[in-house]
Amino acid sequence: MLVNFFEGLEFNNSILISIIAINLTLIGLTSLAESKKVMGIDYGKFLVNEFVIFLPFNIKLKLKHWLGFFILVNGLAIMSLFFTKYIYVVIVLSFVLSFCLITLLAYFFFFILQVNRKVKKQIYIKTFSSMYTSLNEKNKKGEKRSHSYFDTKLDISDGAPTKKRIVSSVYRYFDEDSHEVQEVFEDVFSKSSVIYNPKEQKNKKIVQYFIQQYNNHEKMTKKSSNHSLIVEDREINNPYNYRFMDGCYDISHEFFQMVRNTKLQARWCMSMFYLSKEEKTCNFFTYSNIVRITCNLGLYGNSEDISNYKFIQFLMREYIKSVSCDSVVKEEYKKRIDNVLHPFNEKDEKSVIDYAGVETDYLMSFFNIAFKAVVNYIDENLLRPIEEIKLCFQKIIDTDTKLSVDAKKVIFEETLKLFEINHPSIRRTLNLS
Repeated sequence: MLVNFFEGLEFNNSILISIIAINLTLIGLTSLAESKKVMGIDYGKFLVNEFVIFLPFNIKLKLKHWLGFFILVNGLAIMSLFFTKYIYVVIVLSFVLSFCLITLLAYFFFFILQVNRKVKKQIYIKTFSSMYTSLNEKNKKGEKRSHSYFDTKLDISDGAPTKKRIVSSVYRYFDEDSHEVQEVFEDVFSKSSVIYNPKEQKNKKIVQYFIQQYNNHEKMTKKSSNHSLIVEDREINNPYNYRFMDGCYDISHEFFQMVRNTKLQARWCMSMFYLSKEEKTCNFFTYSNIVRITCNLGLYGNSEDISNYKFIQFLMREYIKSVSCDSVVKEEYKKRIDNVLHPFNEKDEKSVIDYAGVETDYLMSFFNIAFKAVVNYIDENLLRPIEEIKLCFQKIIDTDTKLSVDAKKVIFEETLKLFEINHPSIRRTLNLS
């Protein structure tokens, strides 16, 4: 019997060649994917280990599961190399190997030849989803909001950051100004992104999946629950809601958290402002966004490019356009009834925006940014940029807004006095008595 069992042993070259081809192709394609990055994150590693295909019946398939199937097929194929007597086994494995080769070609064309958009989207979702929630229990008690005081004045909706943070490789990625980075920037922060559409069915299950994976990782790596960065289910299920009006939308908190840690703050703030507004449209939202950009940079601005006089001109020009639009001049925007808490433990009964207060915040931040630019140009001994900034001062003070010219001059003088404590030469350079 044993002789009869082995008498059909024969080395099958065709199956061996198929196995070698499959393995070499798989190794080569995966190595090629390792050379690509998306937003500073390793594309190949994410593709194999984390990219998820959602199938019916709540089945989730990762590419590493598919690779496990390849290993199984390889093992069976190796066993069949000699047992060609069992023709049915050989036929079945031949079909399976053919299927593997076909799927490898699909793998190459759809995932390796170029960065797949679905993989990119999952990377964006993993990085930026569920960083903010519409839940903020403190606000219901009249306590100070967790976001900036100027956001409160501009009626930014109640909410709070979760404990999730952006990884440092993403910050470093946006330190570069290139066509590829600009394209990614628009993908992440445009109004069609997951930041603004977290409740869409196609986004929701991906968001929940990656937050679950994030939480599982935190539970494994953090010994003490007091130091964990767990995002709670109630926060995931109540994503932050941003406002939309006439094609314009709120600049997201996710953007401001990202831009605070980049070296190109002015570059991305300008891009974000124009991305968030409909072309040739000015309304309360464009006004709100230019104020928030300026006030955020007044607090967190530390990059060299915000000291460029061209950027100072941008802040001045867009603010004057926005503050002169009909919806601001006529005070058409009314505060929402459910969003009237003052940041300093007081109930704010006003139903309209405090435009004078907002403008005061804006001017203080604008003047501080501009004064820093003047000091830099003094050090570089460049007179023309200083003259351009002086023209910005004059134009923004003389423009008819909610504050009178005299009130704006007072804010300018008070801000300058505080600034010249550390930079006494600035008043002389600006030719002020």
